[in-house]
Amino acid sequence: MSTPFLSVITVTYKDPEGLRRTLNSMRPVLNTDISFEHLVIDGTPETTAAPLSAEERPYPFRHIKEPPQGVYAAMNNGIEQSTGQILWFLNGGDRLLDVRVLQKMLNKLKQQLDLGLMAGAARMVQKTGRERIRSPKADLRSSIYGRSRISHQSVLYRRKLFSDIGMFDTRY
Repeated sequence: MSTPFLSVITVTYKDPEGLRRTLNSMRPVLNTDISFEHLVIDGTPETTAAPLSAEERPYPFRHIKEPPQGVYAAMNNGIEQSTGQILWFLNGGDRLLDVRVLQKMLNKLKQQLDLGLMAGAARMVQKTGRERIRSPKADLRSSIYGRSRISHQSVLYRRKLFSDIGMFDTRY
């Protein structure tokens, strides 16, 4: 089997229903030509047995069990364990909303090898059930200066970026 282009990294902790939503949202990717793997970095495997055993995943899938050490430590572990050129952190409860947007973003990253990351819009659902769209501005500086307009679940990172600038700081 060849190396996947995309590694989807899902960090989960005590949220089997959120994990189920995340896993189910990946089904449309199976009907595309996107080469991907899905890693679940799981801090509470005793609570996630049901969504993970519900059916065999018809794509490269790894369940990585580790003691809880925080979300950034888990994300770093996902980076280290993944094999794709592009990394996407779609954590437990996050969902893929439109596979066509994912395809467009991946195609852009294939064409423009100098892009280290690419961010899109994210639909944010608040505890009240109210939804809002968070969209980045046209350039990175404007998107992160002051109040960040970038959501982790809408960012695709080139793997090389982490070797160039480092991993996530686990102090946060």
